Amino acid sequence: MLNRDVVFENVKKYGQWPLLLVFAYFLGLLFAKGGIVITAVAAALPLVLVIFAIIFSFPISGIIMAMVVGLIVNGVTRYVSAPLGTSLDLVLVISILSALFSVSYDNVKRLNNSLIWVLLFWTGFTILEILNPEAVSFEAWFYAVRAISFYIIFSYYTDIPGAEIRKIC
Repeated sequence: MLNRDVVFENVKKYGQWPLLLVFAYFLGLLFAKGGIVITAVAAALPLVLVIFAIIFSFPISGIIMAMVVGLIVNGVTRYVSAPLGTSLDLVLVISILSALFSVSYDNVKRLNNSLIWVLLFWTGFTILEILNPEAVSFEAWFYAVRAISFYIIFSYYTDIPGAEIRKIC
């Protein structure tokens, strides 16, 4: 049984190279078994974390990022047949969350109005449409609800007081 101090003593004595070699071996094994997809995800992860940090630090950058992603997605979908529009939705959700976390309690209290309650009721109603037995598929429901519920909430979100979003207009 190894004592914690013995392990740290060996790391100090022999350096970090054995641990780095074991880590590199398992990382290489993961990349070999996962293929190009796992490798691309691992390569993009630091960039994605930096983008998350920027959006949560400055909520206005989420709106700018949504515009940039919208233009890129529009151009890329001409050559690649993939549902890249959901990446724009992901940026919008992150932007909404960052704006809601960056406002003070007094400004959030102003969101307690009839329009928000109607929007929440409408969104709840559209979410309940998942249980509709006449529904064609979940994917069709997702793409329909995205347009009739999510974008309405997003358009109201741009007017959250104190979220520093209105300065872009």
